[in-house]
Amino acid sequence: MNSKRFIFFSLAAVTPLAASIGDLPKVDLGYEIHQAMTFDPATETYKFSNIRFAQPPIGDLRFAAPVPPEGISDQVNRGEVGAVCPQAVPVASLVSESVKRDYMTGIPFNETAAALLLEGLQANLTGFVEDILSDPQINEDCLFLDVVVPKAVFERPSGAPGAPVMVWIFGGGWIFNDKNEDPSGIIKASKSSGGDGVIYVALNYRLGTLGWSSGPKFQAEGGTPNAGLLDQRLGLEWVQKHISKFGGDPNRVTLFGISAGGGSILHHITAYGGQKSVPFKQAYMASLAHKPSVDPSAFDDAWTSFLETADVSSLKEARALPSEAVILANALKIGRLPMTFAAYVPTVDGDLVPDHPGILLAEGKFAKDVKVMTSFVKNEFPSGTDPFVNTDEEFAQYFRESFPGVSESSVDHIINALYPPTLDGTHGYDNQYERLLQAGNDFAYGCNTFYLDKAFNNQTHVFQFSVPPGDQKEAAHADDKAYLYYTGDPSTVGGNSDLAVAFQEYITSFAVTGVPIAKAWPEFPVYGQDAHILNFTTDGIVAATDPYATETCNWWQFGLFNSGN
Repeated sequence: MNSKRFIFFSLAAVTPLAASIGDLPKVDLGYEIHQAMTFDPATETYKFSNIRFAQPPIGDLRFAAPVPPEGISDQVNRGEVGAVCPQAVPVASLVSESVKRDYMTGIPFNETAAALLLEGLQANLTGFVEDILSDPQINEDCLFLDVVVPKAVFERPSGAPGAPVMVWIFGGGWIFNDKNEDPSGIIKASKSSGGDGVIYVALNYRLGTLGWSSGPKFQAEGGTPNAGLLDQRLGLEWVQKHISKFGGDPNRVTLFGISAGGGSILHHITAYGGQKSVPFKQAYMASLAHKPSVDPSAFDDAWTSFLETADVSSLKEARALPSEAVILANALKIGRLPMTFAAYVPTVDGDLVPDHPGILLAEGKFAKDVKVMTSFVKNEFPSGTDPFVNTDEEFAQYFRESFPGVSESSVDHIINALYPPTLDGTHGYDNQYERLLQAGNDFAYGCNTFYLDKAFNNQTHVFQFSVPPGDQKEAAHADDKAYLYYTGDPSTVGGNSDLAVAFQEYITSFAVTGVPIAKAWPEFPVYGQDAHILNFTTDGIVAATDPYATETCNWWQFGLFNSGN
């Protein structure tokens, strides 16, 4: 695997095969017979890899809603051929990531060095993209999922109760990443609640231009907005239809995800304004990402730019392109995105997403029968903070570009009332970088959890993750993922094995029983009127109050969409 892609993607190691191929179990899905690829004797789990849950989204299905597999086949598929969806990252984000590492370890910001890095990456964009795309796994035909099931669950007699199911929706800003993680630690932790453990499911969904194009022009040409969200929905419907064949209970499904994964789950909770039942019962959302789009027509600019990059003039022509051309154009388009990019995120489409989630939650238009658990990291936004914002005017311009169509009265409220230009520590920041960092922590992550808590009558469970890795001064976005997917190697969590086990026990017990419990650790409070949370710290797990239970977050829920304040 090329080194650049390894920076962004974590592919789980192949599980050891401890049985002959003929001994591994098979499941008849109707449209195919799928055989487990591996059995892991250490965890006593079968892994059914790369199960197709949708037809290849190519040709006329490109930029369209996913379609379930058709036909009936007696062919045995072992899932040896899988794929990751076409993807890339903005080179600007690599600069912000570099600045984040310096900031988190106390190294002064060097604007000249950062500017040179950005200039070099932009100049070598084609080479950068081609290196990423050299990975043979990248393929438009990527709508597959994995099922990892404990042997004891799979071999339960007919009629026995089904096991709880945890479905992973990965993050990555809706532009990169894939389903491949090692869930062995999660399954092991789930057994601490009694029983044989959970069934783990992870699914791919389309990314970037292919999954999140939108806008009036795109839709007028016949494109389907939020196709990536529809991919996820189809995968969840597949779980409802088929998971009992693996020993799972479709009525005990918990979704979980970090960042864009958590943000996607938020959209599933508010899908169709709560007018349709949802294919899950519980949800754990970590670092719940959502960036509201004020003016949907801004997506038209991204679509037009993609067409120009692909050297075509219409959606019809884009559907006729060979995959290689589409994959390259998508990667080049993403590579050029600025830090303030407003496209390639879930957006209001009048159907699946009838309005912004914050508004739908406030209006009671969501799935109210879902149990909710959320978390956030101490410092969520350093990877998304533009390091080149140095003045008050640049600070204001950041919000104009991030939220196309936002009113000047809203911008004025943001820069003068919410985050005043007093850089003396009075408001928690003493430079423009930290000022923007605080704003991003609010609008992109933390406030989203507060909206959920209020909507669910404060009957949620919330925690903050504040354990920094290595020599970082604070925990930053996604630092908690190593704890969620802890597999027993203390070095992956800075020696904090006890905290990692507690982390997993809280999450998996919630999935199994609906109540987060960890042995020998504090009782997990209900959020309640007083915004009670737990805080994971280097000194242990302590009681705390939600720092996002503020009037600032109340403003972010509606303020961008009001001409007044």
